[in-house]
Amino acid sequence: MPDESDREQARLLYALLRHEADELTRVLDADLTRRGTPRSTTESRRLARDLDEIRRCLAALAARFPEAVGTERH
Repeated sequence: MPDESDREQARLLYALLRHEADELTRVLDADLTRRGTPRSTTESRRLARDLDEIRRCLAALAARFPEAVGTERH
C-alpha cells in the first residue's frame, strides 16, 4: 500500500508528464519547427512516439495511484 510520500511523488510526476503531453500535442498540432518550416515526417513520428510513451506512463500512474491523480483525463 503506497504511503503519502509515494502519492505526492505520483502527483508531481503526473503533473509534469501532463504538462509535457500538452506541449508535445501543441507542437505536433502546429506541424512547424521553431523556424517556421514544415516538420519532417521522421521528427513528427519521433514526437508522436514520445507522446504515446508519456500517455502510457500517465495511464500507469493513474492505475497505480488513482487517488493521487484524481479523475483528470490523460
